[in-house]
Amino acid sequence: MRKNNIGDYFAAPLTAGLIFLCVALLKGFVPFGNVYPDYFDMGQSSLTLYYHIFDVLHAEKSMFLDVYSGLGQNMTITFTPFMFFFYLIPREFLRESMTFYILLRIMFCAFSMKFLQKETSPSTPKFYTSAFSIIYALSGYVLSYYVFDLWIDVAALFPLLLLGLARLLKSGKCRLYTAMLTITLCTSYYLGAITLLAILICSGVYILMFTSAHERGKICLDLGVWTFGAIALSAPCILPHIAQVATSMRFSMSVIRAANITDKLRLLMPCTLPLLFIVSAAFAKPNNVRQKTARFSLIIIFALCVQIFVEPIALAWHGGSYITSPLRYFFVPIAFICAAAAHFLPNGTDCRRTAHGAVLGVVFSIALIFCYSTLSSPAATRFFPTAMCGVFLLLYVLFYRKNALIACVLTAEICFCAYVLVGMPPYKGATVEQNGSFITVTQNIADELQMAPSAVKRVKNADATLNSNYPFVMRRGALSNWTHLINANLQKNAKALGYSAVYTRLLDSGGTVFTDAVLGVTEVLSSNELPKAIYSALESSSGYTLYECKYTLPFGVVSDGEILRYDFTAQDWIENNNALFNCIGGVGTLISSIEKNSYIEGNCAVYIKPHGRCTVFVNGEPLCVPTMGNADNITYPATFNNELLLCGVFENEPLSITTHPSTVPLTIGALNLSALDRLCSDISRTDVSFDKRNIEASFFAEADDVLLVPVAYDSGWGAQSISGFFLGITAESSGENHIKLTYTPPLFIIGLIIFAIAAALMIFWHFLLRKKNTPHFLLFLTPKLFFALWAVAAAVFYIIYPLQIAFGG
Repeated sequence: MRKNNIGDYFAAPLTAGLIFLCVALLKGFVPFGNVYPDYFDMGQSSLTLYYHIFDVLHAEKSMFLDVYSGLGQNMTITFTPFMFFFYLIPREFLRESMTFYILLRIMFCAFSMKFLQKETSPSTPKFYTSAFSIIYALSGYVLSYYVFDLWIDVAALFPLLLLGLARLLKSGKCRLYTAMLTITLCTSYYLGAITLLAILICSGVYILMFTSAHERGKICLDLGVWTFGAIALSAPCILPHIAQVATSMRFSMSVIRAANITDKLRLLMPCTLPLLFIVSAAFAKPNNVRQKTARFSLIIIFALCVQIFVEPIALAWHGGSYITSPLRYFFVPIAFICAAAAHFLPNGTDCRRTAHGAVLGVVFSIALIFCYSTLSSPAATRFFPTAMCGVFLLLYVLFYRKNALIACVLTAEICFCAYVLVGMPPYKGATVEQNGSFITVTQNIADELQMAPSAVKRVKNADATLNSNYPFVMRRGALSNWTHLINANLQKNAKALGYSAVYTRLLDSGGTVFTDAVLGVTEVLSSNELPKAIYSALESSSGYTLYECKYTLPFGVVSDGEILRYDFTAQDWIENNNALFNCIGGVGTLISSIEKNSYIEGNCAVYIKPHGRCTVFVNGEPLCVPTMGNADNITYPATFNNELLLCGVFENEPLSITTHPSTVPLTIGALNLSALDRLCSDISRTDVSFDKRNIEASFFAEADDVLLVPVAYDSGWGAQSISGFFLGITAESSGENHIKLTYTPPLFIIGLIIFAIAAALMIFWHFLLRKKNTPHFLLFLTPKLFFALWAVAAAVFYIIYPLQIAFGG
């Protein structure tokens, strides 16, 4: 890189960043206003994971494990190449920094695309290489999907991967390709797999069109060696992730929601001019190498974009299922379009007057933005931008060789599309969960109530009014979790004990005061008043009251060996509570089944499980079923409160429970608080610590007794499973036992071994290639294997699987 060219690399990212900041200013994003850009998954899920990354970078947590959420969860999914950003931001301002985190990745998108174009199109005028780099950075894909953090991380790196692929195919240079593919796979094995498919399809077309038969052996061998080498180098990340996904709730679900074709086309904005350049060059005369290259580009674009119009092919590329957000790989065709278009400027292009046109384009874009802002109809806001792309295309055709006017229209399209795409789409309604407002509330609660971080003194948001991922922010252990990748057995067993769940979320709402004690819950947060008989109010903040639980158990309880053979999912909640109670030393029956009209003898907490949609009345008063966004809701089931409901605490008094409609059946149980109190007083004390990725326990037990540790079961602990829910540690001897467990993600060690072997073999192969001693049979066999794989992939993803989906196979 020569010194006088350094500015060329930064003009595009700085301009893209400036455009984004101007739009952020107009839309009032923090810090320019009070609007947070953390809608959809960014606020619900991604942003909370940044708190985990922050804690890892500051040595407060292990990269492998989060001790706070979901009873302790595998966190090998959280690698991001931009994670250094979170080291520079104070933890309390992570949410406020999101505008700048988005800005960072947008600018890197522009930088990487500019870097690609400077090498592949060195003679193209700076205006157009910069413009196409800005188009990639402010494309519909980047601005619509920045809320899905890892997708944009991969998109930001992809132009460098594409450059590495071009170097590998043309000259056999492998380093950039191998490095970028390895980082991509470590960032997201899911998008990495789709990227590998795109590489296979595109490389096959390139090799067929541009290489001779005697060259193909070397090219295919290089591509195969360094592709599989990158996969092997990423094994320490990929294998643990796959092991986790294979047992997760997300993997056990298959939900398809077809996408609106307009929303798919929106991802291509604002690529109108680059596409026009490529199409024009493909059909220009005479028929030469330039035209052949343009036709190659059109074939690739068609292969990658036909999914916009053919839904079964789109589903095939996504493994048969996606929810709401289609074409998740679409940074690939957009990058290809922007990179290829730089080759195909009209002959005789002169950019001396483009600056004047760009200034006029800004004025034009302001007028368009004003028109768009006046639209009030959701249909108009959905279709107007797509319709405008047709207008832009018409203007490009009319002014095809008039550089100043082309620059004007191009600038207007970029600015207009950026304004339309940034932020919550006006035609999509946002539910209360789809933003990060709970993060501010959670931080305020933790600060004002001085809730110190703890993995073993757990908290419960009884009314489910906070987002499922609040434990990441609060740094207090809890059952609640929403990372998509919780173990399916964890959710099923929690539901069997009466806790709520929705989709891949696991929630705090539900359960009993006894199961809370087993989980290690010592405090409860609620925006509603809780019964004084089982909870003591401490302090209040931000509309929430912190309660202390009156009934608690040690973090880790000794049980008999039968607990290892018990299956919570095979019984109902009453049987499960009673069986667990007896296994850990409880005497008699903890919960008795009662009728709707009963006389409560003794001191009991009454829980119900309705089996249908209804309103429940307890002694004539409607029972509150609080849920996110509506703490006063009385309709059951609520989305975030759909299992056990606490009716209250009753002592030697009559109880009447009715429902509306009256035909809805109920399961009602009275929990004997006296029996629970005796257990809490008499149970053997244990000393269990849970920190970073270690569990240390000291406990007295008989031989073959089992220490039930309320940490989510994962084979990476090397402990036994209690119904696929808790960890079980068998006592080594009668008397005092001392145990230490260290968490290692499943298959991580195998991944490290594969990494080491692959690195050694790749070094050996690299030096073998330099000596040009490649065995002849490899050069003969590799192209045949490559094109067999290429043909199979094309048939499966474009014919066989789409037909199977289309005809309901």
